[in-house]
Amino acid sequence: MNKLLWLTTSQTIGCILVIWGHSYPFGVEFPDSLLWGKQFLYSFHMAFFVIISGFLCGYSKGYNKYGVNIYLKNRALKLLVPYFVISLIGLFPKIVAASYINDAMPEQGNICVFFIRTLLVPRDGIWGHFWFLPMLFGIQIIALFFIRLYDRNKIVYSLSLGILLGLTYLSPYMTGWFSVSDICAFLFWYMFGFTISQMNFQQWKLPLFYSILGLPLAIMLYNYKLGGIEKPFIVIGMAIFLIGCCRNFPLENMRLFKSMVGKTYAIYILSWPAQAIVEIVTNKFLHWNVLVCMFFMFIAGIIVPLLIIRIVKFVEKYLKTNKLSLIIGA
Repeated sequence: MNKLLWLTTSQTIGCILVIWGHSYPFGVEFPDSLLWGKQFLYSFHMAFFVIISGFLCGYSKGYNKYGVNIYLKNRALKLLVPYFVISLIGLFPKIVAASYINDAMPEQGNICVFFIRTLLVPRDGIWGHFWFLPMLFGIQIIALFFIRLYDRNKIVYSLSLGILLGLTYLSPYMTGWFSVSDICAFLFWYMFGFTISQMNFQQWKLPLFYSILGLPLAIMLYNYKLGGIEKPFIVIGMAIFLIGCCRNFPLENMRLFKSMVGKTYAIYILSWPAQAIVEIVTNKFLHWNVLVCMFFMFIAGIIVPLLIIRIVKFVEKYLKTNKLSLIIGA
């Protein structure tokens, strides 16, 4: 895997972009430039993260190495255990925090409905960002079918990618139960990453000049709307730009990236609660400038998870167990 440090660095950048996207306080009016930046970021950052996840799946071939059953068990431990455990732990703090930040709560007229929706409709869950975990697990289950299809009939597989791309446009009309709408929105990008991983992409040269062109291409397409046709090209343009930067610059040698590599899921899981607390303090209580709030929310979204991961590892070493890491996805 050392030969693909640029890939794990790309995943780290994807995680950083997601944390940056979560650094915009709720219920605040932003200057036009900040609002444009947020909307542009949201047009590609999650899809990029999913592309890298699909690439890593295709490159590591864990489903072959360990067998499907063990592979799915490991993915469930990585994604679903943190989702359910931390959601249950955060139930009461969520209700308290909702009175301070403009975060939508599920209907509370029926406590059973509220509890069920909290767990089975991830977008209505305790933590706003946790929808990604069951969505990715669902995608990884379905992806096994398409991976087998790829091995057996690449023509049919290629046609199926077109269908999956069409589903990304239909996802807003799908149900939120069991992450169906989000699976439809991102399954194509996971399989896109997997497909690239089978094409010896790690051997391709990606000159910096052509990589940089991906950024203005994506910005141009975003500014000149084409009725939704431009959406996948924005993602691809930014993927070329970001991956190209990772391949041409030794970002993996930077201390920040070294500390985050291999911990992106845990950082993602722990980032939003930390950012929510900082938002309440800096924005709702202290009423600081929005840029200052965003800065401290962003820093907290990276530093606090890294500190928690280090503490958890220290405690596990002392107790000689790894159960705590399962809870935080480390």
